Amino acid sequence: MQRKEKFRVVMLVLIIALLMTTFSARLFKLQEPVDGVEQDPTLRSNTYQSTVPAARGSILDRNGEVLVASRASYNIEIISYVLFNSESVNENLLAIGQLCNELGVDYVENLPITWEK
Repeated sequence: MQRKEKFRVVMLVLIIALLMTTFSARLFKLQEPVDGVEQDPTLRSNTYQSTVPAARGSILDRNGEVLVASRASYNIEIISYVLFNSESVNENLLAIGQLCNELGVDYVENLPITWEK
């Protein structure tokens, strides 16, 4: 009976050690550059796609006047590490703003970006 318990304890310790080694190797691989060459941060993108459900209609008051109407909205997420480690931060932000203007997309500009300082 004691031999069986000792065997189980040894197997449990081996399994835990194997899992810890596997996870440690994975964390190390995520942190270290591949083959000693640092990857370009712009190649790593966090792009995702989502499905937007159809509009459900407007919310009306008792007189039939529109209180809330459906409209499309766009979210742009900027990865700060990639943006601030690029050579031309302001030019990139200005290009995004100009692209929105060309496409007719309204956006809130809290900090105006121009070519001048």
